[in-house]
Amino acid sequence: MYICLSLFLVVVKPGIPEDKELHDLANDVSPVWKRLGRELKVDDSKLSQLDVDRQQDAYEKAFQMLQYWKQNRANQATYQILYSALTSTVVSRNDLGKKYCEFT
Repeated sequence: MYICLSLFLVVVKPGIPEDKELHDLANDVSPVWKRLGRELKVDDSKLSQLDVDRQQDAYEKAFQMLQYWKQNRANQATYQILYSALTSTVVSRNDLGKKYCEFT
């Protein structure tokens, strides 16, 4: 009997995402911005406020949520945390985790 294990190593970038990357990411996550916000531990009250304030603009909701996360988590707003949130079963955007967070 043989057991084959497929192992792969994901190397996530060190540090904190730049605003330019958050702009780009906001475009990609706008359909799931609220789920991502919850995974990043953004308060539900803040998510609700963004939802009301930016009713018709999903990109802006996503970008403002990411900015809020970055400003309020300071040194904990890392690529690693972002990668974990993007690739969680709730958000399920492994492609975006790879695109924005993996070290190439």
